[in-house]
Amino acid sequence: SLKPLSLFKMLRFGNILLAILTLLAGYTLIGAFPPILQIIMEAISFMAMISFGNIHNDIYDIHIDAINKPNHPLQSGDVSVPIANALIGVFFAIPVIVSIGVLNSMFHSAFFALI
Repeated sequence: SLKPLSLFKMLRFGNILLAILTLLAGYTLIGAFPPILQIIMEAISFMAMISFGNIHNDIYDIHIDAINKPNHPLQSGDVSVPIANALIGVFFAIPVIVSIGVLNSMFHSAFFALI
């Protein structure tokens, strides 16, 4: 099962927002901004990577959090472990797919050579 508000809680959007603001601050500090599409793609990748890490941590610590955080989505049953595992796969794939679109052709061959 999956309740949308529980997913929102599980993804920790405060952390995601902080990461996106950090991305923008980094570009501000160096004094250069790439095209807006690239910033959007990087923000999507940040969101997905952070979501992957947060959900992975929730699954890894499921027994500890059952004691310390019993109202969290996995512990309360609002999100099932199979759904959380599926979300991990999705959030792992998003940055990979986005990076294929963002990288220029010189890096494509190196990227695919590693696969």
